[in-house]
Amino acid sequence: MELTNQDSNRLRIEFQTEPIGVLESIRRELSGSAQIELDNVVPGSANSHWLEFFTITAPSVADLSEVLAEIEHVEPIFVQPTSSISNTFYVLTYIDEHQPRPTATLLEHDAIPHRILVQNHGMTVVASVSSWQKLKQLAENVERQQRSFELVGVKETNEMSFPLGGSNLKYNLQGKLTSEQLTIIETAYRCGYFEVPQQATAEDVARELDISQSTLSEQLRNAQNAVWNVLFGDRIQ
Repeated sequence: MELTNQDSNRLRIEFQTEPIGVLESIRRELSGSAQIELDNVVPGSANSHWLEFFTITAPSVADLSEVLAEIEHVEPIFVQPTSSISNTFYVLTYIDEHQPRPTATLLEHDAIPHRILVQNHGMTVVASVSSWQKLKQLAENVERQQRSFELVGVKETNEMSFPLGGSNLKYNLQGKLTSEQLTIIETAYRCGYFEVPQQATAEDVARELDISQSTLSEQLRNAQNAVWNVLFGDRIQ
């Protein structure tokens, strides 16, 4: 790809390429409809292992733990469903230290990863780089690895997002909401209750859950209050 060498503020970039290392190994074992998001990476100790956190959606897999256990260089520690009706799981694994990592390629060029998502056989990366020159070097490095580099978007920004860890809110919410609240919110979301324009009414969601509209309304308000408490509770205490 061709990139100009010009000065700028920090750049927020989004690009697509092929997954590598354990991300590619997991993708191969799951169906084409699976989605794998790398949430966090923690360096290991002298035993040459790293901790890696994933959020994995695997609609057609009966036992995700069993699938992961069969993948070389992957040792699952826990696999936890996000709710009672979901095919999405929070996953913590030990990974062999010598496996190639997209985070290593990014950090080599002073790029800060914000999101790494594998779906539809490809990998989407959102990151921040310090200059157009660093972006150009990153693209050339990826292509030297015989992988494609398709720049989807780039913009100058003075804001700095946290590196990965976008699932922190998901983990916090899961700890604050009951399983019934999580199920109600997820069902309402999947039905399109929160979309604009609305794709499903409260009656539709209540029917899907086989509960009354009054029960739905009460539990939905309780769940929403728990969400707002996670976001804003420390500001008003």
